[in-house]
Amino acid sequence: MAKKGQTEFFSEESLSLDPVLDASEMKLQKLDKNFNPSKFLEGAKSAFNLIVSSYKQNKLEGVKGYLSKNVYSIFENAINNSEQDEHEESTFEIIKLNASILNIDIVKKLARIKVEFLSLQKTKKNDNHEEQEIKDVWTFEKEISNPDPNWLLIEVSAD
Repeated sequence: MAKKGQTEFFSEESLSLDPVLDASEMKLQKLDKNFNPSKFLEGAKSAFNLIVSSYKQNKLEGVKGYLSKNVYSIFENAINNSEQDEHEESTFEIIKLNASILNIDIVKKLARIKVEFLSLQKTKKNDNHEEQEIKDVWTFEKEISNPDPNWLLIEVSAD
């Protein structure tokens, strides 16, 4: 069952022209000829799905290479401190996911991109079903000259 306001949460908004963001994207594209904002967002959404699913399944080891040591430690501590019964059967699914770039910072040879994720997540524990709308803001970082297309998740916050 969806919560009230779900349609507003996922409404399609026209792209607002943000001159500061546009300038930052152009600067990053000059420094990294392979950077493409659309491809970056698709990759960020894939990373979000993978990381959140791994977290929910208590299997962080498989995504360790995508997380900074600090974020990995925070996720690991949260899993260790959770009160989930080991015998309780649960499933998790991201039903809907939207992402948008909030900010691009370039500091020396590092690029940092802050992304807002709006997700509709469904959890089933035994016979209980719950859908939640969640807003997360994640910050990804990459050394500009690194040819590896993967970005490191360095910061996570949620509303």
